[in-house]
Amino acid sequence: GLHCAALAAVPEAIRTRILRSAAIAAGCPAGALSAGHVESLAALVLAWRGQQGVDLPGQVRASRVCGTLLFAARHEESAP
Repeated sequence: GLHCAALAAVPEAIRTRILRSAAIAAGCPAGALSAGHVESLAALVLAWRGQQGVDLPGQVRASRVCGTLLFAARHEESAP
């Protein structure tokens, strides 16, 4: 996970690179990860107000838990 307070303290350009790299390392395909996805991740760091996590390409979900940004595999419910 990534410590949100530490991420908030770095310049925006560096924070964006860190968030993008972390999402790719978690399994997001680089070509499918948009600037909008990264902005949504930044909102979890900078403007968190209890909102839900962010669904990313490659079945990855990012969530903020106890001041830490966590990336995990997202499991789709199978239809009956």
